[in-house]
Amino acid sequence: MTLIKTNVQTDNNQTIKMLEMMKANGVNLLNVGFQLTNKPYHFKGDYSESDLLSLEQCISDLYPSTSEAPLINTFIPYGFYLGETIVNNVPNAIWDVQNVEDGDLFGVKIFVPHLKNIDPIRPFQKVRSFWLNGKEGLVDVFKSCKASTA
Repeated sequence: MTLIKTNVQTDNNQTIKMLEMMKANGVNLLNVGFQLTNKPYHFKGDYSESDLLSLEQCISDLYPSTSEAPLINTFIPYGFYLGETIVNNVPNAIWDVQNVEDGDLFGVKIFVPHLKNIDPIRPFQKVRSFWLNGKEGLVDVFKSCKASTA
């Protein structure tokens, strides 16, 4: 039984196993990041838009644009949280792990059936891009998915 909504139903898929581990432990990992900043955030762990805003603030506080780039693995809990927020709040959205090399989280997409003619939503890459250029924040990505259902 998988903990996440995905388009691949196999227990042998390493990428799915990694996503399930993030589902089980991701909020705890994010809370460590919040503690490292010594700043207050309004993070509830409920996969809400307000949580995404807290994540944006935390990323900016932990890794100002003038700092060295964080390790790629640093983006993983943030990317998972963005993706799972979309999957939990946008009707019919699922994790898309088809045609992704085993263990390649940066190749994972979120499939939203009603989104047409736009680039696939790659939550781990979106977090990395947000840190690199400060454009299209996590809340923006979420809102664009949510607005398309209205």
